[in-house]
Amino acid sequence: MSSINELNWDELNHSYQPSNLSFRTTEEVKSIHELLGQDDAIETIRQGLKIESKGYNLYICGVQNDEIEKAIIDEVRQVAIKKEKPKAVGYIHNFSKPQEPMVIELDTDDALELKQDLDELRAFLLNDIPMLLESDEVVKKQEQVIEEYEKLVERHYMELAEKAESYHIEIRKTEEGIRFTPYNDENVNYSKEDFLELPSELQEEIGNHICILQEELDKVLTFLEKKEKYYAKLYNEVGQEMVLREVGKIIKRLQEKFGASSILQRYFNGIAEEILNNLVLFSTNLDDLIEEKEGSSLNLRQEREH
Repeated sequence: MSSINELNWDELNHSYQPSNLSFRTTEEVKSIHELLGQDDAIETIRQGLKIESKGYNLYICGVQNDEIEKAIIDEVRQVAIKKEKPKAVGYIHNFSKPQEPMVIELDTDDALELKQDLDELRAFLLNDIPMLLESDEVVKKQEQVIEEYEKLVERHYMELAEKAESYHIEIRKTEEGIRFTPYNDENVNYSKEDFLELPSELQEEIGNHICILQEELDKVLTFLEKKEKYYAKLYNEVGQEMVLREVGKIIKRLQEKFGASSILQRYFNGIAEEILNNLVLFSTNLDDLIEEKEGSSLNLRQEREH
């Protein structure tokens, strides 16, 4: 027959002294990632991670728990660090065939660096290019191009005005275009009524002179139209030269850094070409600047006044 013994409080109490522990605070205790009491589950996960055949996966279900998740991730990490890093695979734009993006494979470290470099390039395009195109150096050279073109326009206009003066005809610049107005020996412009009262021979002579001037004007305008395209090209090349210099430094650095990839070489060249072809998005067009200038003689609409 068993007997029941009453326990006193000393037998129920167990105390620990700091001197009995190997650490001063719990911060010195190394964390345990294994799940206590889940040896079979952890071993099953380890065995599953050893299977490398295609089609095998691990599916783990149960109550959501941060400690369980950490333990599983730790087991996967221990296996992953012993294996070769997989390649980072992605798509990049194909400038020659936009509908067919190019696939590229890089080491993960290289892929991260490429992303950072392209982010920096994007920031350069958005922030630095507009600043470059508005720099004192570029603006001064572009103003010189505009000034040279305007001098050319003014010279041809003055030559035409001198010829018109020899016919006693005034050239007027108006908002509608250039108008021819004949005047008499007292330098007074003929009104329409006065002109109609002139002898028919004089009216015909003035009309012929105006036709001659109009033909000369048409030739000048055709010539200036071609010159405008030429100077517009010079104007754009000022910005292109500056941007090409700065973009070239970046592209060269990227090409040297990722020289092993022929696909990236083509990609970088495409970026540089695309930037140069779209500089107008970053700067003011030459035509817009000329139109802002007062006294511009590029209005091609012509009217005659008799």
